[in-house]
Amino acid sequence: MVIKNLGIKIKNYIRNNKKSLLYMLGGLLLGILIMGIFWPERIAKLKDGTEPIVKVDGKVITADDLYGELKNSSGLSSLLSLIDHEILDDMYDVEEEANEYAKSQSEYYYSIYESYYGYTKEQFLEAYGYANEDLFFEFLKNEYLEKKYYEEYLEKKLTDEEIQKFYDKKVFGPKRVYIFSSTDEKNDLESVRDSLKKGASYDDILKKYSKITSNDLGMLTYDVISEYSDAFKEALYTLQKGEYTKVLNDDSYGSFVLYVTETQDKPSYDEALENVKKLMTEELDASDEKLHYQAFIELRDEKGIKFSDTGLEKEYNDYKKQYK
Repeated sequence: MVIKNLGIKIKNYIRNNKKSLLYMLGGLLLGILIMGIFWPERIAKLKDGTEPIVKVDGKVITADDLYGELKNSSGLSSLLSLIDHEILDDMYDVEEEANEYAKSQSEYYYSIYESYYGYTKEQFLEAYGYANEDLFFEFLKNEYLEKKYYEEYLEKKLTDEEIQKFYDKKVFGPKRVYIFSSTDEKNDLESVRDSLKKGASYDDILKKYSKITSNDLGMLTYDVISEYSDAFKEALYTLQKGEYTKVLNDDSYGSFVLYVTETQDKPSYDEALENVKKLMTEELDASDEKLHYQAFIELRDEKGIKFSDTGLEKEYNDYKKQYK
């Protein structure tokens, strides 16, 4: 594969982990809510029945004050996280899988932040407000349940007909792919195509055309090309051994020509099914930013969510209207 620069790697990482990073920030607020309001230790009440949290300059801040402040800032978001986690804990008995996910993901985050920012594990945890690794693990285990539910939700939206259509059009066996590209408008790509037509080898073209960038992309498969442009993918779906494209264009390569020198058998429908579903749900998720929110709104409705606080109830109803 063509080596991407560091900026593109970071951009892709953020794009591919957008929801995870948002959940991580949400986890901080959730921790505040839990510790500030629901901590199970008994506190002596004031005369009006409220529980004092802290005193400063002769004034007392109560749990009610904190609750009101949370409601006015991000209280609904934190409350919905609590609700969702309670529901999902009851829905799934996957403690072992969740622990394995938390372990692998935590190691991944530590590695990313050490590589790009020089953070130690302890510095990473401190930067994101986790007092210890156990709290970070708890966040990741909750994330695992959320991902599991959302993936199942998306998969239920796929029809057998749609899956078959995707398999027929977009699944192919491994192909050895070469790319000839140029960002110069006056390039030799049409001449490259003429040379390929006459049987020129990849090495011949490397020697002949100095203005052309040539890369061996190796054996590409249908399930590893999502990072490429639509023009690239559409061409690769149909190219057979010895075939090459017309001159194409995209933001990554500028003008380019793809050339396939080897093809292998296409996997059977059953062999490809799980990968196909995964790719289709990823496409479905990317097609509509509201879907993730709708999935959890439907889950809460299904479980009969009811509010005792009328202010939060109104805020939640307004929130739901954004994602219809």
